[in-house]
Amino acid sequence: MKYILKSFFVLIILFFVNTTAFAWNSIYSKEYLNEYKKNIYYKTKFYPVYYNVLNITPEQYEKIENIQKNQIEIYTEKFAQIEKEVEKYHVMKDCNLNHLDISSQKKLIKKLYKDLSDKLSSNDKNLKNNLTREQKNKYKMIIHLENFDRKKGMYSKNLYKKNPKMTVFGNIKK
Repeated sequence: MKYILKSFFVLIILFFVNTTAFAWNSIYSKEYLNEYKKNIYYKTKFYPVYYNVLNITPEQYEKIENIQKNQIEIYTEKFAQIEKEVEKYHVMKDCNLNHLDISSQKKLIKKLYKDLSDKLSSNDKNLKNNLTREQKNKYKMIIHLENFDRKKGMYSKNLYKKNPKMTVFGNIKK
């Protein structure tokens, strides 16, 4: 009997932890969309830094900048479309529409995010196609270090609270 009660309590705790985590990281929330936008904005903001580190030639710079300008327009269109569909999803959920309609809306939002991530990866591939072998290796290292910093929370505000004299690199707020 004790074993059944313990396992029951463990299952209840796991259920609440999982539902809380899913609600916090839900791709159907406006907060998730804003974080996604912010990450892409930071990445595009630091492209000139990448160019300096990679020693991009003027010909490479022109090609890459043309690709970037076209992609930014596509991103803004996709973000507007995702935002509209997320708002529609919340209205549907608030109005208690049937489960099939809500699940189809969820599938649509997932598809839009997948399209956007495909565009991002194709943009990254186009960038890599215009680089030399040495530049590709440097670029991989930059991305690896960024991901490491992101996992360790180096982009959090706590870093600036610990060292208030440190300025934000790249004037992101402008």
